[in-house]
Amino acid sequence: MRSFSDLRNGMDRSGSTAVAVLLSPEHLYFINCGDSRAVLYRNSHVCFSTLDHKPCNPREKERIQNAGGSVMIQRVNGSLAVSRALGDYDYKCVDGKGPTEQLVSPEPEVFEIPRAEEDEFVVLACDGIWDVMSNEELCEFVKSRLEVSDDLEKVCNEVVDTCLHKGSRDNMSVVLVCLPNAPKVSEEAVKKDLELDKYLESRVEEIIEKSGEDGIPDLVHVMRNLSTENIPNLPPGGGLASKRSVIEAVYNRLNPHREEDGDAEGDDDGSTTTHLLEALRQFRVNHRGECRLLLEEALSTYRLPCETGAERPDPDTEQPPSPPPSPAGEPEETEERPEDALAAAPEDSDTPNA
Repeated sequence: MRSFSDLRNGMDRSGSTAVAVLLSPEHLYFINCGDSRAVLYRNSHVCFSTLDHKPCNPREKERIQNAGGSVMIQRVNGSLAVSRALGDYDYKCVDGKGPTEQLVSPEPEVFEIPRAEEDEFVVLACDGIWDVMSNEELCEFVKSRLEVSDDLEKVCNEVVDTCLHKGSRDNMSVVLVCLPNAPKVSEEAVKKDLELDKYLESRVEEIIEKSGEDGIPDLVHVMRNLSTENIPNLPPGGGLASKRSVIEAVYNRLNPHREEDGDAEGDDDGSTTTHLLEALRQFRVNHRGECRLLLEEALSTYRLPCETGAERPDPDTEQPPSPPPSPAGEPEETEERPEDALAAAPEDSDTPNA
């Protein structure tokens, strides 16, 4: 990798964690480098989990300090949040130290676990998932979703969406490996899930109807009201956040003019961003395999109303008269644009790259 042109030129300073599982007839081999994590669910319990490589771990901290580095705010030299990774060559250039003795090591940990008939599934996910869900919460949620759907891609989408609604803002990707003893779709579980959806729909309708003359409350208000209730049969590990799409669908149906209302109030930026994120999420769910092709076609026909970013003048609006010229000998007052100030500012070589 060091021979790649971008790496030699210092243009690419990126890195990546890695996690993998290899299945043999008798063993499961887990390979981990960084803070992505793999979990084995066996007999309705978390049987095994890989260990995150964090700078504050005693073994990792000792290696970092031996390489002349330090651990500040739980980061390598106060910057990188993982102590093992692929790439990140800025942390792998300590003279006299081997590849596995650097500030950041590329060495993975390998775990060998004997297989058992009770093995149900393996989940591999990056840190954005684990930031908002524990091992037990995620496995319980996956189990509950497998009991209502055998579409593994749909289950993974629900995991990502739920973590997003729980507040995760880091990278999120997940792989689900189902083993022969994985949960099967249950008619009872499907029935309970449908009943839960109907109950949530009715509650959203009631909340909006009770608003009366105060107007339709926003979605945040509706979610806050529901979160205070003891709602039965919510998916374990996911909770109310896992049903946000159901709640949003009912809310949007009962408030079809929400976009126009937002525009009228002048909250263009916030509402546009929110609706764009929701549209992309629905797009991914509905089109899945054809996502890239359809997205490229959509983008190719998309045009900004004003490409320069400036507002187009309204021909029907009277333009204000130009100010009179300044008398001779008096300097003209000019308004400095932000871009002019930025261009005139000297470049600070000590400022770290974002």
